[in-house]
Amino acid sequence: MTDKASQDENEIKSLKSQLDALQREVRTKENMLKEKDGKIEALETKIEGMDTEIKALQEQIPKKIAFEKAEEVIKGAACPNCGIPTYEEYKTEEGARTLIRKYCSACGWIFTERPEIAVALEAEVPEEIEKEIKIFNVKRGKVEAATTLDSTMVAIIADPLQEIVWIWKGAASGRFEYAEATKEAARIKNELIRTPHAHIERVEEGDEPENFPKFEK
Repeated sequence: MTDKASQDENEIKSLKSQLDALQREVRTKENMLKEKDGKIEALETKIEGMDTEIKALQEQIPKKIAFEKAEEVIKGAACPNCGIPTYEEYKTEEGARTLIRKYCSACGWIFTERPEIAVALEAEVPEEIEKEIKIFNVKRGKVEAATTLDSTMVAIIADPLQEIVWIWKGAASGRFEYAEATKEAARIKNELIRTPHAHIERVEEGDEPENFPKFEK
């Protein structure tokens, strides 16, 4: 082999070595991009869940009610929607004390018609509250009744006896359902428990407190 041929062969080996190094670098950067894409996707999912939770929390904020000025405001009967005491506003019109409206500052219920005073002051009898504990499975876009808990699910548990709505996160459940459960738990609390002291508590599988209802999984 001539010196020229040997030199060419060495140059080819060098170029192949450089090409292999560049290919390895390309593969490394492609893996880094895939990893970053995965992180971006996870962050987008987290942001979507947080947006859902923020909207649900905003819906729980009592709305400020702006009315014409009343001469007298007193506490009235229980709200037919959530059970919180309502407010009644009165004005004196043509020498008579007249109810102009009543409303609930918790859920936004408003009654603006003007019935006779004798009718307006009658105590409203709230519906009988159920005492049965109910389980709901939160799935993407819907809530279904359930009978047991499963590690793959996010469950909402209506516990009327303790006046608690539990949001239970199974060990293998998804983030989206956990965020979506906030809005649904507020709705279930208003529909099934409807007492002034009812509240929402979050628990994760394996960290349930002593007062958490006992279920067979």
